[in-house]
Amino acid sequence: MYDTSIIIRDRNFKIVSRSRNLRGIMEYSRRKSTAYRIDLYRGKNGWSGGQFGIAWHDGSTAICDFADFSIMESFAKKRTFKGAEIKIHPVMVDGKAV
Repeated sequence: MYDTSIIIRDRNFKIVSRSRNLRGIMEYSRRKSTAYRIDLYRGKNGWSGGQFGIAWHDGSTAICDFADFSIMESFAKKRTFKGAEIKIHPVMVDGKAV
């Protein structure tokens, strides 16, 4: 199962925002700071989903889970995060990419 809450933390790991959906990430990107990097992590152990990580120029970060990797990838590529680098990470099992 995946966690549906999204917590945005500042560079000192203090919680600056909470959201129950992706709107929190999109609003933060639009109002507070521009994103510079998006990391997509594939799910492990047969899980078809993955984790979406985002970092903003002000040092804030957020991580959330997606139930489906293809939807997460589409969200990252179709949304306007103002030129943020998108990096897709392979699943690592025992230090090897699978």
